[in-house]
Amino acid sequence: MGLDEGTTIMQIVVECQKEFQERYFSMTGNDWRHLIRDYVREVTENPQLQETEVFRFVMAG
Repeated sequence: MGLDEGTTIMQIVVECQKEFQERYFSMTGNDWRHLIRDYVREVTENPQLQETEVFRFVMAG
């Protein structure tokens, strides 16, 4: 799943749960949140990013 500029971590969590919950039924909402939060923080290089904060980033070309 690609990261869209102008979204939040929690919006991505909801989308992942909708799309992948049947396949990964053993993952809790908290598991999804931690996994996605850590990934987005690493990709955006913003370790202080809050889960409801809209994030912006530029991918290197």
